[in-house]
Amino acid sequence: MFFRGSRGLLYVDRGDRNAYDFQLANITCDNNWHELDISALIPNNAKMVRGYIEVRSSAASGHVFGVDESGKSNHYTAYWINQIMNDVWVQGGFELLVLSNKSIAYRGKNTITYFQLVIQGWWV
Repeated sequence: MFFRGSRGLLYVDRGDRNAYDFQLANITCDNNWHELDISALIPNNAKMVRGYIEVRSSAASGHVFGVDESGKSNHYTAYWINQIMNDVWVQGGFELLVLSNKSIAYRGKNTITYFQLVIQGWWV
């Protein structure tokens, strides 16, 4: 599917995905910001990405997992998955600008027991 928005960007949907791009084994959960390389999933001319996250934590701890533009480390601008009860599965979507390094920043708490992320599409 293609959609050209009011800014002149064209959205490219990856289609009906049958697997997640990243799972818990692919990320570091230590409550610090890290970079997640998505360059193999998106074209070089991508300006923004849309993604979907599923996460579960063993502790009710508010901000459990967050994503933001590459290079940012301030939690005020991030998309956050919040969990207020132990061992509850939560999910959410995000839309982020991507820079030339084709990475996104992420931060996960060390209480995460389940994690999956898929890139759904991008804007060029």
